[in-house]
Amino acid sequence: MRKLVISGLIAILTPAVLFGGELKDENLLQTMPEGFKQGWSTSHDGMDMAEFVAAHETVDTWTRLITTQIFHGKGEMPSGAFLQQWGGRMGNACPGLTHSQLTTGHRNGYTGSFVQIDCPLNPQTKKPEYVFIEDFQGKDALYVIQYAFRYEPSAAEIENAMSFMRAAIICDTRTKEHPCPDLATQGFKKIAP
Repeated sequence: MRKLVISGLIAILTPAVLFGGELKDENLLQTMPEGFKQGWSTSHDGMDMAEFVAAHETVDTWTRLITTQIFHGKGEMPSGAFLQQWGGRMGNACPGLTHSQLTTGHRNGYTGSFVQIDCPLNPQTKKPEYVFIEDFQGKDALYVIQYAFRYEPSAAEIENAMSFMRAAIICDTRTKEHPCPDLATQGFKKIAP
C-alpha cells in the first residue's frame, strides 16, 4: 500500500447524501488508499455507512477493511463515548481483547478520540482482528472511521493505516472555524456511489 497524500482520491460523506453532491454544511473528507474499492454501503435510521476492501477482496472475505460511519443528529455525543461503547461490545464478543489507552485531540477544530483494539481470535471468524478506530464529534453528526486487519499487521502497514486516518478531516462550509479545502485546486476527486 502506497503512503497516502491528502491530494489522493477523496470520499465525500455529506449529511444529505452518501458520496454525493457538493460540499455543503458539515462534511467528512477522507482519502482512499491505492488498491481499495467500495464493497458495501447503506443509509438508514440516520446513519450512513460505507465499507472499503482491497480490490481482490469482498466484505465477507476481507483481510483489510475500512469502515466509515456517520450518525446524523448525534453531534451531542462526546468524542470517545462511541469508542468506549463499541469497545465494550467487542470485548464481550472477543475473549482476551486488549486495547490502547483512549486518546483525545483536535483536527480542523473538531474533537476526536482514538483507540487501537486487538482481538487475538475472533470466535466468529477464527481469525485475529486488529482495529484502529477514531470518532469525531461534529455539530451535525458523530463521525467514525475504522481501519481493521484480520492478521497481525507489520509496522509499515500500521503506519499506512495511521496515515490514512490522519488524512481524514471534518469541515463545515458554514464556519471559518472548520474550513473546507478547495477540492478543485487540491486535485481531489469524488468517489462515485
